[in-house]
Amino acid sequence: MVPLLSLSLLAGFVVDHAAYGDDPKQQIDVTHPVVVAGGSAAAPIVIFLHGGVWQMGDRADSRHVGDALAARGIVTVTASYRLAPRHRWPSQIEDAAAIVALVKKRATSWGADPRRIVLVGHSAGGQLATLLLYDPAFLGKHGLSRADIAGVVAISGVFDLRAPLDEGQDDGGFARFVAPVFGHDVKVLRAASPIDVVTATGIPQLFITGTADYRAMRTQTAEMVRTMALRGEKVPVVVVDGADHFGLVANIGEPGDPVTAAIVAFVGRLPAPKP
Repeated sequence: MVPLLSLSLLAGFVVDHAAYGDDPKQQIDVTHPVVVAGGSAAAPIVIFLHGGVWQMGDRADSRHVGDALAARGIVTVTASYRLAPRHRWPSQIEDAAAIVALVKKRATSWGADPRRIVLVGHSAGGQLATLLLYDPAFLGKHGLSRADIAGVVAISGVFDLRAPLDEGQDDGGFARFVAPVFGHDVKVLRAASPIDVVTATGIPQLFITGTADYRAMRTQTAEMVRTMALRGEKVPVVVVDGADHFGLVANIGEPGDPVTAAIVAFVGRLPAPKP
């Protein structure tokens, strides 16, 4: 277990900005603690990938996540990525891989350890985070591998693009949420579904959902956990009482928030990186 920075060592935050491409969406904000004398210069670093069915959202919506985790000693990257329908799949996962590559390169300049990169994704962001772990092609384009990821946290993640995302629609939301991004080709849908490409990696993971989350999304998590177990990968699940799909992220940083506590505890339990 690698300890996080003591809150007593934190004197404030710095928010840096970086671009990883030419598109206006290919940008990140980095919130990191200012550490006074005696503090660590090798904090863990979280990359937060927002949700929004690959069609909506921006890093600005997640500023509170950066503030909350930085206050607890974790350097935090809140990322924007290209969105559909203007940018179809695989633009989103290509951007996620490019973000990891940039963070790996720049981590030390933000006071973070490039060996302790943790991906945290909400909803569609959970699909991006887990798929980066299971499909080596995207990180491989940057000379990286899954070994460059220390851990993954998926908050109400999307794991099966052919399964319902919204029980309130006759098609499970496929026409509205999935088709504009991925199209209808079953091969594409399978290749982009973490549940279809999962393998045992040995890299720590954590899933988070809520009792008031969409039933379809709770099912996505349950089926992913079941499939992972069949592949020899056992993943703990945190179920937050009363939390809905959006509240799981909106309340990060609030006093007593279970999601904040779960992420911080997960990062704190990660094995010490090898020299």
